[in-house]
Amino acid sequence: MVETLHESVVYAITPEATFTPSDPIRRAKNVTYKIGSLVPNAESRTVEYKAGGGSYCFGVLPSHVQKYGSAFLNSGGGTLAIGVQDTGNGASQYCFVEAVALLLLVAVGTALLLVEAALLLLLLRVLVVVVVGAALLLLLLMVEAALLLLLVVEEAALLLVVALGAALLLVMALGAALLLVVAVGAALLLVVAVGAALLLVVAVGAALLLVVGAALLLVVGAALLLVVGAALLVDAALLLLVVGAALLLLLLLLLLLLVVGAALLLLVAAGTALLLLLLVVGAALLLLVAAGTALLLLLLVVGAALLLLVAAGTALLLLLLVVRAALLVEAALLQLVVGAALLLLVAVGTALLLLLLVVGAALLVVAALLLLVVGALCCPCCCWLWGHSAAPAAAGCGGSSAAPAAGGGGGGGSSAAATAGGGQSGVLGVISGVYLSSSSKQRVCDLIRAEFLHFTPPVQSDKYEIEFVPCNKDSYYVIEIHVRPGDESEIYSDRNSKMWIKRDGSVQGPLWPEEIRDIVTAKLMKELTTASHATGGVVDSNAYPLLALCKEMGHSH
Repeated sequence: MVETLHESVVYAITPEATFTPSDPIRRAKNVTYKIGSLVPNAESRTVEYKAGGGSYCFGVLPSHVQKYGSAFLNSGGGTLAIGVQDTGNGASQYCFVEAVALLLLVAVGTALLLVEAALLLLLLRVLVVVVVGAALLLLLLMVEAALLLLLVVEEAALLLVVALGAALLLVMALGAALLLVVAVGAALLLVVAVGAALLLVVAVGAALLLVVGAALLLVVGAALLLVVGAALLVDAALLLLVVGAALLLLLLLLLLLLVVGAALLLLVAAGTALLLLLLVVGAALLLLVAAGTALLLLLLVVGAALLLLVAAGTALLLLLLVVRAALLVEAALLQLVVGAALLLLVAVGTALLLLLLVVGAALLVVAALLLLVVGALCCPCCCWLWGHSAAPAAAGCGGSSAAPAAGGGGGGGSSAAATAGGGQSGVLGVISGVYLSSSSKQRVCDLIRAEFLHFTPPVQSDKYEIEFVPCNKDSYYVIEIHVRPGDESEIYSDRNSKMWIKRDGSVQGPLWPEEIRDIVTAKLMKELTTASHATGGVVDSNAYPLLALCKEMGHSH
């Protein structure tokens, strides 16, 4: 098989010109479609394009055979081409639209890339800001924790100072109490001195009593001696009585002196015991005074130590205040540095974003210029961009016209030439192809035949032809289903009893009963007109199916 690759294969299907199974092809022989090339035949009442990608052949194709097969049979025939995509109106317009679409695609792609770059940059900036903010927050938290710890230490130091002050006040109170004890001891010593003076007075009194007793004894003795002498002189008896009375009086006086002496001795003993007790108490008080003095000295030493400790606490408190102020200053400086770094980072990110925008715009301009240059150099249809005239549509995009239809009759060939030379307007086709294996091709044929056989009335193979036109890529084909016009006396419906027609390039259906009635009426009127012209006004209803059908249904001409 000779592979003839054409950018645009020029041919036209003309279902109005009948074809036979022996010679159905309306194109140049040995033609292979080039994927991506233009087919200048536009969609019309007799031509329909379908891209046919994916699972189309075994999913959607049966419903399209029903729809377009019924429409073509009821509307003068046509071709359903599968593996051909729709485009714009005319080859030059297609190329221009393609260039604009590619330019827009490049612009959109570049814009998307720029947006993506901007978003990535923004995301990076946000990420950096978040990380720096988190670090700064952590640092601030650490600083706050340190400040809080310093405050706790400061409060503890203040509490310690207060406790030391309270202890100092307690020591001072104890010192005052000891001073009071010392004063009491001094008073007791004074009492002891007074007791000693009293003992001295008692001793002096006892001595005086002894002296007085002795003096009295001497006086009494002298008196007795005088009385005895007088008695010796007066009377011995009377003298004895006097002496006896004097002796008795003396004895009584001696007894009294003895009692007074004994009392004085007891008083002296009591005074001595009291003196000894006062001496013991004085000694104890002296010991207590000594202990109080020692304790007072100890308290003085403790007070001095406490004063030193208070001074040290005050110095520590001042040091903590200085450290706290330094930390606050350091935190403020750190915040300033971090803020300046963030501002610098934002400025760098903004400059980078502007640079990316400028680069993207430059790339967009370069891509547009390259697209225009390449389109102008590679596509003759875009020559108008450079001030040259456009090539004809049939020869557009680098293709040469195919040979006229071979063996298909003059009608088909002339129609093809007219279509190729005139550059028929409308929706053109671009070859895309459908991937099919050998078994898949057979399945497609069987599926199409099965659908036509389920029509009402059944459509035999002489009413359609299935072709698999190869593309320039292995196992890729354009499936062409050529449908001849149906019998004038028939209205064709699919397996679901739905009827379709094709008018002005669009498929209409499924038809309503009123629309079917209009079609039947039109066919009947055409048949009546034909019969009337053929017989000179006398119509044999048996010779015309529709008239026979009407006669059977009770209608008369």
